[in-house]
Amino acid sequence: HDVHTRLVLYKRIAGTETDEQLRDLQVEMIDRFGLLPESVKNLFRIASLKLVATPMGIRKIEIGSEEGRILFDIEPVIDTGSLIELIQSQPQQYRLEGGTKLRLYGDFHDEEERFARTAELLMTLARKTH
Repeated sequence: HDVHTRLVLYKRIAGTETDEQLRDLQVEMIDRFGLLPESVKNLFRIASLKLVATPMGIRKIEIGSEEGRILFDIEPVIDTGSLIELIQSQPQQYRLEGGTKLRLYGDFHDEEERFARTAELLMTLARKTH
């Protein structure tokens, strides 16, 4: 309930640089406060997705209940072939706008579905190393 403590923890979550740091912080918070409420669990999930998205050149991800968008840097580090294939194979669900914005359409009412689809999309867009 302490606002200062909450802000410090938000800052620590936002400042994590690896999944391991994020997991350690989550364990620390569980030890300190007990089971985490769903909103805090979601905050950790968002931070984890951000750790994946940022190095890919993804500036922003917004997913609403029926549509979403992903904003890319000018030169994202993604598998462009997979992006093109995704748009061509599912034009009713994905559309590229202006070269730096990917629009997503679908049923994203369920929070679990929203996180799962976002993680799946990031895996699809991740540049493949051979």
